[in-house]
Amino acid sequence: MIGGMAWAGLTYGPELYDAAVASRYQPDGAMQAVIDQLELTDKGRQLLYASQPQLQDKAEFNKSCKSTERTAAILGCYHLRRIYVYNVQNQELTNAEPVTTAHELLHAAYERLGPGERHRIDQLIEAEYAKIKTNPVIASMVKYYDQAEPGERNNELHSIIGTQISTVSSELEQHYGRYFRNRAAIVARSDAYQAVFDKVDQEAKALSKAINQEATQLPTDQAQYKEMAEQLSADIKVFNARAQNGGFRDDASFQAARKKLLARQRALEAQRLAINQRVEIYNAKITRLNALSVRANELNQS
Repeated sequence: MIGGMAWAGLTYGPELYDAAVASRYQPDGAMQAVIDQLELTDKGRQLLYASQPQLQDKAEFNKSCKSTERTAAILGCYHLRRIYVYNVQNQELTNAEPVTTAHELLHAAYERLGPGERHRIDQLIEAEYAKIKTNPVIASMVKYYDQAEPGERNNELHSIIGTQISTVSSELEQHYGRYFRNRAAIVARSDAYQAVFDKVDQEAKALSKAINQEATQLPTDQAQYKEMAEQLSADIKVFNARAQNGGFRDDASFQAARKKLLARQRALEAQRLAINQRVEIYNAKITRLNALSVRANELNQS
């Protein structure tokens, strides 16, 4: 996510100004651990240091980035030439911080492109976007940014593609190589981070499908069982009345009729137990789906 631009470098040229600011920046231990995972080139490190990145907790981050929205996409911002990264507490999402820092670093890089170079990079970005625009994750992010930051699509895509798309054109790869020694490792971290959300989402979708199917079939089977049970009860009454009134010509016919009723009774009992088991499984799936909903919310709030 990007924010406003500061008027800087009045005395020095842009690169000299960046070098001067970068020389005064000292990351704390937590931020240094994130930086170490990025495998930056000298140019990338200078640009990151010039952006004075900070890891911030929720209240501080929301103040810096003017955002209270906690989604998988909004974990950092580039505002007034500074980078702010949300301090993710959930250990399952440890890849979020380096990926977000890399994303914001690419905003700083994009901001510093001259008009001619930016036009060239925009063309490369648009060509890559044409290949991936049907990707649901990318489409969702672009839709969000189009609404939140109109006119900044190429800026955002420059960061999204650089941190999330493994294969790009050789020209674009060369461009990203100015900042990262191992961009593939950053994409791998992004994939691992996204996989945590995907796993929850995929399980939730599978459960929802199974629950909807059972919600349709279970009442039908329960009604059928009830009808069969009522019929069996009526047939048993007829059998008992017939037996009491001497309605069977001999013991063999009595035993044969009784045997059939007992077989129906056993089959119906097995059906009852099976339906009860399905109800238990159905309820367990609903409980699990509710738990996944809570889990997804916790991940988004991490």
